[in-house]
Amino acid sequence: MQGRMQNRKTAGSGRSLRYRTRPQLWLVCFGVSAAFVALASKCSFLYPFNDWVDANIFFTMGKGMMNGRVLYQDLYDHKGPLLYFIHGIAYLISNKSFLGMYLVETVAWTVFLAGAWHVIRLYVKNAGLWMVPVLCALLVSSPSFCHGDSAEELVLPLLIWGLYALLRYMKEEYPAPMGYGQVFWHGILAGCILCTKFTLLGLYFGWTVWLMVLCFYQKEWKRGIVTGLAMLAGMAVACVPWLLYFGMHHALADWWTGYIYNNLFLYAGSGGHSLFHTVRDIVKNVLDTFLENGRYGALTIVGVVWYGLLDRRRKPAEKAGLWVVCILTAVGVCIGVKQWQPYYGLTLSVFSCLGLAALIEGVQTWGVRLKQTKALFVGCLLAGICLIYFGGNYSSSLLAKRESLVQYRFAEEMEIGEDTTLLNFGFLDGGFYTVTGIVPECRYFARLNLGLAEMSEVQEQYVAEGRADYVVTREFELEEHYQEKYRLIAQGEQDYEGIWYPYYLYERIE
Repeated sequence: MQGRMQNRKTAGSGRSLRYRTRPQLWLVCFGVSAAFVALASKCSFLYPFNDWVDANIFFTMGKGMMNGRVLYQDLYDHKGPLLYFIHGIAYLISNKSFLGMYLVETVAWTVFLAGAWHVIRLYVKNAGLWMVPVLCALLVSSPSFCHGDSAEELVLPLLIWGLYALLRYMKEEYPAPMGYGQVFWHGILAGCILCTKFTLLGLYFGWTVWLMVLCFYQKEWKRGIVTGLAMLAGMAVACVPWLLYFGMHHALADWWTGYIYNNLFLYAGSGGHSLFHTVRDIVKNVLDTFLENGRYGALTIVGVVWYGLLDRRRKPAEKAGLWVVCILTAVGVCIGVKQWQPYYGLTLSVFSCLGLAALIEGVQTWGVRLKQTKALFVGCLLAGICLIYFGGNYSSSLLAKRESLVQYRFAEEMEIGEDTTLLNFGFLDGGFYTVTGIVPECRYFARLNLGLAEMSEVQEQYVAEGRADYVVTREFELEEHYQEKYRLIAQGEQDYEGIWYPYYLYERIE
């Protein structure tokens, strides 16, 4: 009896300590996120503007949504509606800049880093908070972080807590079954990913498959099936707001066609490939990601190999489950990719915290104890700042003046009123809608990387009829027959991702 009371006292003391440190953890994660994202993301106030075409497309869609445009029906892009809603909220915070998205990014990284620290604590009980700036710096300074504000970046907090839940269950609770309530809750998180970018669902797909496999292995057939249904039920709940939104606007078919069908059959590039070529492309894309992003690629490999293969303390089911979610995460990201982009691989960085845990365990086996001290934390913080500043993707643009950018120079040339119209003609959204605050009238407000002939036809007709007050082009001037409607009023050159592009601004001839 005395022993049980002592165990309860010890357990209670552990819980008390954990809850006492939790506010400090969240405060540290928030502070590190705010500082490091400010240095690394072009959405922050330290950069003149985020000229990344993807971020501006998301922002234009979100702005349109907040101004009464119906997604996919009135304005078209092929990502998920939740991504646009998040950018719509950011638009309400700051309607002509990405300051709102900087705040969103800060919150996202805060939640992610807290989840990553919990993953590390599963294996390293004395994990210190100095790991937070180390991990954050390695990820936001990597090439796959890109300009900042990718869909991959925004789903990281959902993925890390899903990973933590599965690893904790396998390590501490298995073979007892996972509760349906927990599965349902993570189904909601998976549904949020579904409504952001469905190719990022690989981790949760593997998560669910493995739980069902474990149930079936124990001949718990009913539990396995109900587990899968609980996950689907949670995902359905996350989709309900969008069913209501599109249903009210009679746009369910536009949602299905614009987001699901077009991505599967017009955007993916794996159609007609053999299984061998598909697997080859997946492996190549993963290897390219780790080679280009050595700062977290090595950690990911070390962590997965150690905890998924070499660590004898891990249960076989625990090791196999880790490999299942890793492989299916990679498959989801890489399969059907037409042209690999650096930011696709950021999703794979969710496993990098395992490598950090493995390295700390390895160091401690040699008798080295990395105790949490203020000096160690400050040292890691300063080292992270240096790494981002000297090794970040676009740190050379820090504190640059807005007047140097063609977006702001063109905005100065335009007479912008409440009814002013603009068309970004023939190229991806260059940010001109963002800096001017103009909500586009044309459904195809920019040319997307999508095999949709209607897109070019609608834009060309829009210009031929002179329906826009202003037209912006990149790399080409308007053809002669369009110049009956428009005259050139400004032009300039600007570097975008290492290439100097000429831009032209046209005004409609009254």
